[in-house]
Amino acid sequence: METSVKDILTRLSGVAHRGGAFNSDVLMAIAEVLPSGDLKTLETGCGKSTIMFSNLALKHYVFAYDDRQSEGSSVLMVQNDKEFRQDRTIFVYGPTQQTLRSFLFTDDDMFDVILIDGPHGYPFPDLEYALLYDKLKVDGILIIDDVHIPSIGKMYDVLREDRMYEEIGVFSTTGLLRRTAIEGVPNDGDHWYEQSYNYSRFPLAMDKYHTDRTVALNRQINLADPASLEKYAIKSIERSPKEAAAQTTDIGATLEFNVTESAGKHFTLEIQYKSIYEDACRDAVVLVGGVTTPLPYSSGWSKLEIMIERPASGRVIVTFVHPSAIPEHDRETKRYEFRRLGSLLRSIAIRSEGSGHDSQSQSRWKSGGMSGLIAKLFRKARH
Repeated sequence: METSVKDILTRLSGVAHRGGAFNSDVLMAIAEVLPSGDLKTLETGCGKSTIMFSNLALKHYVFAYDDRQSEGSSVLMVQNDKEFRQDRTIFVYGPTQQTLRSFLFTDDDMFDVILIDGPHGYPFPDLEYALLYDKLKVDGILIIDDVHIPSIGKMYDVLREDRMYEEIGVFSTTGLLRRTAIEGVPNDGDHWYEQSYNYSRFPLAMDKYHTDRTVALNRQINLADPASLEKYAIKSIERSPKEAAAQTTDIGATLEFNVTESAGKHFTLEIQYKSIYEDACRDAVVLVGGVTTPLPYSSGWSKLEIMIERPASGRVIVTFVHPSAIPEHDRETKRYEFRRLGSLLRSIAIRSEGSGHDSQSQSRWKSGGMSGLIAKLFRKARH
């Protein structure tokens, strides 16, 4: 007698692999709303859902990275399971960003269920959807996993309002939509104005794209002040929960200033900082005005001064690069924290020539923007 899907998922409760795993209760809830009959299904990614679909569908396609040589392999977890139906499953190995584009679907390849759960970084879930949506049958189910990730949640928000779908609901962090018989926007045109998400919000206010970042020369900006941080921080800089300061939270973190005053040919940027982790400061630099300046490790508050030519536009962009910073949840496994912490920033000031604060920067050299050394540092950070 065949084991029921519910029994299989109950047995697999608590089982995980290198890519994480669906909650068995969520998969049971999903199984209850899937169409009945001879199903043809497809998923990106691989895991307990693959075992489930191999028992529910006559044919199941799996587009997944081949991790069989890795510890905690999700593919091997599936293929070695006693109830996995290999005879019903077709694996297409490789990055889905590439395999979905090159795979030769036939005109008969229409699916009752499509699960999008491959790479989660933007724009890849959107790309998976764009390559698969027209292969979903009317009354078929589109499953989008991990809608708690902001960029994926935004995609789900767009689709749940689209006339092509009716929303079934969100199970934990997995969204389900049913394809309606209503025609969507044509795939050979534009028609953005026929999509509910767009016309119900059009036009967006442009204020957030035109923030006033004017700064007075010789004024020290307190980066612990929320108003200053909101005004000058562009990306990857947040208030520190532990100190009266801001903290960088990614490999590249950026502040921007608009200096309207004209004084001399040079500015000196004065930064008060200290390091969060010593290893995160390995090869750390500050990029500003075409100058690349080392950011040395400092366990206590230090001052870094960088002399730059006054930009004709008055726009000063300061980027803190920490290529060796690692996600903090790799350090503190009790917290699910993705931020790559590098430095604390207490204040910043742009000094004019003759203000009495000008000096040569500590250990600076010229660089061609993001090429050369910085490109090398970013390549290093990815490995």
